Amino acid sequence: VLIVAIPAHRSLSTSLTEDIGNKLADQANSRGIEIATTIDREKDILKTLSLSVSLQNAARAANESSQLSQADIDRLDQQWRAADAADNNADPLVSGVLNNEISAQLRDFRSQFEQHVEVFLTNTQGVSIASTNRTSDYNQADEEWWQTAYRDGVYIGQPEYDPSSKTIAMNMAVTVRENGDGRIVGVLRTTVNFTTL
Repeated sequence: VLIVAIPAHRSLSTSLTEDIGNKLADQANSRGIEIATTIDREKDILKTLSLSVSLQNAARAANESSQLSQADIDRLDQQWRAADAADNNADPLVSGVLNNEISAQLRDFRSQFEQHVEVFLTNTQGVSIASTNRTSDYNQADEEWWQTAYRDGVYIGQPEYDPSSKTIAMNMAVTVRENGDGRIVGVLRTTVNFTTL
């Protein structure tokens, strides 16, 4: 009995292991496709928002109205960080970014697409010009996501803890381009709540 049972047990064990492995691989592939489809959908939603003429106009106007020196950007970034540390949305710099027409439009977008927990727009220098929430800093140009989006047109990050929105999230960014000539006028970023994936 033992002579027959031991090879049968080994054969059955190998067969079950292979079957379970194949089923797990199929399920992982299926989940991977679902997640990729969801990420593509969220990226397409953000790209659609970047086609808004009002966003394009606001970014263009911000670029034309003030070209800041690096010293000015650093000074304003310090002012913003101090306001963030003090939880102060009444600071004139922070208030100007949070309380404008484009920020209201971004909040409307966020209310329609609740998985986008934070959305903001920068000009071509990387400074914030409109936002749904107070971000942790004013200057975004030193961030990898901003540089990649500006260079490549799109950025999709890895899931990570986002201190601004206090969620496990995935950052996505796209360039905002002028309708007529395709010139970059800004970068639009969103933080997508990872639990939706």
